[in-house]
Amino acid sequence: MFTSKWFERQKYVPLLPDPPRSKPTTLSAPLPGAAPGSSIQYHADLIQRFKDQHADLQKTFHAIRSQAQNSDFVDARKPLLAFKQALTAHLLEENIKLYTYLSRCVANHADSKELMLNLKSEMERVGTAMGRILNKYTDAAATPPDRQTLLDDLDEVGTMLFSRIHREETSLYELYVPPDAFR
Repeated sequence: MFTSKWFERQKYVPLLPDPPRSKPTTLSAPLPGAAPGSSIQYHADLIQRFKDQHADLQKTFHAIRSQAQNSDFVDARKPLLAFKQALTAHLLEENIKLYTYLSRCVANHADSKELMLNLKSEMERVGTAMGRILNKYTDAAATPPDRQTLLDDLDEVGTMLFSRIHREETSLYELYVPPDAFR
C-alpha cells in the first residue's frame, strides 16, 4: 500500500550544489522481449539515461535561477526556453518508454499498478503546472516580470521538479525491470 511520503512536496532550496554532470547516455540495443501486448522494448540502461537527464535538468535549472537572481529577465529567457524544451523532451520520452511499458507490465500487479498510475497522474499535473509557469516566461510576447516574481515562480518550478525527481528515482524506477520479471 502507499504511504504519503511518495507524494510529499519537497521545498526547493536554491543554493544546493550542482549535481554531478555525467556525459549524455544513449540507449543500448533493446533486450529480447517487449512489454505484453506492445512493441515497447526493455532497455537495461533506460533508467540511467533518465537519471542523467535529471542531473542535466537540475544543473540547468540551478544555472537559470542563479542567472535570474544576478541579472535581468532578458538574460534568463533563452536558457529558460532551452530548459523547457529539454524538460518537454524528457517527459515525452518518459511517458512513452517508461509509463507505457510499465502500464503493460504491471497490469496484473495491483500495488505496482496503483503506484505507477498515481505517479503518472501526478506527473501530468506537475508537467502542466511547470509548463504553465515556463510558458509565462518563454512566450515571445511575455512582459518582463520584476525579479522577485520571476524568482518566486522559479522556486515553485524547482520545488515541483526536485520533488518529482526524488519520487521517480526512489520508487517508480524500481518497477522498471525486464518483462519476464512480471510473470
